[in-house]
Amino acid sequence: MTSRAEKIDQIIVSRKPISEKTEKTIEQLRNVEGALNNVSALLLQVAQKEIPAEQKDKAKTLQEEVRKILDEKIPQSIRELAQLQRRFSRPTLNIGVAGNARQGKSTFLQALTGLTSDEIPSAAEGHCTGAPSVIVNHTETYADIEFFTDGEFLREVILPFYSILGLSPQPVSFHSFANSPLPQPSKQLNATEEELYKKLNDRQARSKEYQNLLNQSPKRINKEQIREYIAQQDNNGNLLASWIAVKMATIYCPFKVQDAGRISVCDTPGLGDFVCGAEDNLVHNIANNIDAALMLKRVPNGGIVAPTDTQLYDLIPKAIPELSPKDWSHFIINRKDTDTDDSVKYFEKQLSESTIKVRRTITLNAVKQEDVLANFNTILEDIAGNQRNLDDTLYQVRYEKVKTLIAEVQTLAKELGALFPAASGDQEGFMQAIAMFNHSVWGNLCEQLTDLVEEWKKRRDLEHPQFIDNLNELQKELQTIPGMPTEAELEKSGKVLGKPVAHTFYCQAIRRNIVSSFDRMDLGFKQFFDELRDEAKKCFTAEDGGKLGKVVFAQDNAETKSWWASLADEIALVGTTEQSKGIANRIATAISNFENASLSFRGFLLPRILPCLDVLDTDSLAHGPYRYKAGGTEETLAQIEAAAKSGIYEACSAIQGYAKEPSMSLFATIDELRDAVTRTGNAVVAGQVWSNFYAEHRSEVWSETFQKKEADIKFRKEWQNAVDALNEKVKHFV
Repeated sequence: MTSRAEKIDQIIVSRKPISEKTEKTIEQLRNVEGALNNVSALLLQVAQKEIPAEQKDKAKTLQEEVRKILDEKIPQSIRELAQLQRRFSRPTLNIGVAGNARQGKSTFLQALTGLTSDEIPSAAEGHCTGAPSVIVNHTETYADIEFFTDGEFLREVILPFYSILGLSPQPVSFHSFANSPLPQPSKQLNATEEELYKKLNDRQARSKEYQNLLNQSPKRINKEQIREYIAQQDNNGNLLASWIAVKMATIYCPFKVQDAGRISVCDTPGLGDFVCGAEDNLVHNIANNIDAALMLKRVPNGGIVAPTDTQLYDLIPKAIPELSPKDWSHFIINRKDTDTDDSVKYFEKQLSESTIKVRRTITLNAVKQEDVLANFNTILEDIAGNQRNLDDTLYQVRYEKVKTLIAEVQTLAKELGALFPAASGDQEGFMQAIAMFNHSVWGNLCEQLTDLVEEWKKRRDLEHPQFIDNLNELQKELQTIPGMPTEAELEKSGKVLGKPVAHTFYCQAIRRNIVSSFDRMDLGFKQFFDELRDEAKKCFTAEDGGKLGKVVFAQDNAETKSWWASLADEIALVGTTEQSKGIANRIATAISNFENASLSFRGFLLPRILPCLDVLDTDSLAHGPYRYKAGGTEETLAQIEAAAKSGIYEACSAIQGYAKEPSMSLFATIDELRDAVTRTGNAVVAGQVWSNFYAEHRSEVWSETFQKKEADIKFRKEWQNAVDALNEKVKHFV
């Protein structure tokens, strides 16, 4: 026979797949939300588009529908699913005990769990539980305390007082609440409001007692410390303040109930204790922490079901509206020793005839532990047998709501797709673009690139003037030999290392410094090629050239690309056949190579200068005339200086012999670009690739012709991509 603990374990295990599925559904909803946000952002641009008024009106209507789904329906679904996911991923079955203040909830829980008033303070002592808690059946006794952040405390605890009491101005931070005078009420307060104002004043007056706990990380405490964080008073009746900062306490302890299994009970501060927002907090607690609800009430004088009882009952469907309270709540009548049988029976009858409908009503005496344990066994058996059906019902109802929402998004996506159909029907305009390209732009682009090639062809065999200037400037700077020691430094090193070693050390150091100084030539090379790229770009962007000056290329979301990289990306996409795709890719590759073309000192000039600097290499034959000779420091210094000057002169002279190389490289680079752009495949095929490219961008290149006819092609492409992405998200929704 399956024990109750085993039944509860089965429920917890069976919830795991539903929890995982719910988590996946939340992720998919967020993906749909992201896709809808992209569509919404594009709809905002429609007001600036030159399109018919009817189309603008339709876009406005669709934007309103999109925003309603984004601002209301999806957030609501995600909140409900997140609540469901938390419910189905809990490690215990949670049973909540709710009731108005001073009805015996804490006494009931003490009897059930075996805890004392040190951990669960009861109303009989003149005070109530301060902080909400979850009490978990466990082998040891301790508690985990979660604190409010100061922002949460302001929003969830303090500002509700201000709203209900109509106090102004409201504090913008916990610091401003704690350190500013409390506003005086602007109206006559009733008795309840007077109590609320006193509570607010108390929280401000005692703020220094609990403010250091706000923003703290969760804290684990032992059994003896629990009362300090849960109760409103200590054992001597002194007020405590720590509970004010506690958001939730999780208390672990062994339950007295046999075969209890993995269960938790949730204790909430009683209603009617003049705690601002208590009802909202209780609804939130039931929705997020409770699988089964127990309403607890003492036998009232007169045996009448009070409006407060009905109001408490009515909070349960607010927490989980998909389930009827009669399917997952129980009512406990807490009978005192002084209550007569007749008064108890009368209240039971009144309760059965009221609007409060529950699975079962149980009468017990919360002071008597054996009575509590016996009756709780009955309740627990009922919960264990009923919970699976409740879980299935709740999941199905909420998932059906999500499916309805997704069906609504699918219908909306069809309307969105029809708003801006793909720009494929403007055949006349397309042919105009090609004609204008062939007769004007293509010829101008080819001509300007050819002119630029011819200009550099004239310079190809000439020394590059800026290269010579850079070299001369560097040679002048090197007259102050980098790393050249002073006489005092050489003298000191000679004493420490020995004069021959010091001589070798400084020769080698100067040699390294000279090589490093030549690295700055790379800056010149970069400048030469950047200037060439700027000249080439003018050929593509000039109005009498390639007319691409007004084209704004799409950028990758992950990075900002250069103009040349963006051009290469766009060209690579325009092929329509396998042949044209291959040619388009070859052109794109050539453009990318052009962007990255350069010379480097270490790859080009370093091999030319190193032999010239062998005069500073003490192991080289070239160093012979400058080898160390016994003598004074002054003579050694002169030898080092002479070697350095000789090496610098020879190195600069050697480099000057390659002053034509930059001009030749620049010519070869622009010539290769011209050939790739205008002749890849052959001039006709290359022209066709560029025709396709210009047709894609015709509304930007020839705005006076195409922008008045339709929304620009780039926008339509973005729009279609956004709608396609949305359709893809909803299509694969599980």
